[in-house]
Amino acid sequence: MNSEFPIELHRQATIERLRDYSRRCGYDAVVLSTPGNVAWLSGGISPRIDRSAPRDSIWFVVTDAKVTLISNAVEIPRLITEDEKQIERFSVVEVPWYGTYWEAVLDILPAGKHHIGADYQIG
Repeated sequence: MNSEFPIELHRQATIERLRDYSRRCGYDAVVLSTPGNVAWLSGGISPRIDRSAPRDSIWFVVTDAKVTLISNAVEIPRLITEDEKQIERFSVVEVPWYGTYWEAVLDILPAGKHHIGADYQIG
């Protein structure tokens, strides 16, 4: 039996739960950025770099159409090297190390579709 199969089942069930939640709340997308939620969706692909940081180095944007992984230009090469098979399952957006993830989130979404749920208070 493929050892990745249970992780993929978990991931797909998690994505469907988030999409259902998003539809019920009227969101265009749900953003996960806290370390626990990123690990929950990804099956653990992001080892914590700074355990005191409230945000992970990876964010996920879940829409009805796709799941996008956002990370910075420093982390993307490392993630591809360490977890290429896991990363391939997502659309990937790289931001500059000095960039903001929120700009990438807004760029992912279609114009006018910015009703977003997030795992922390925005603004």
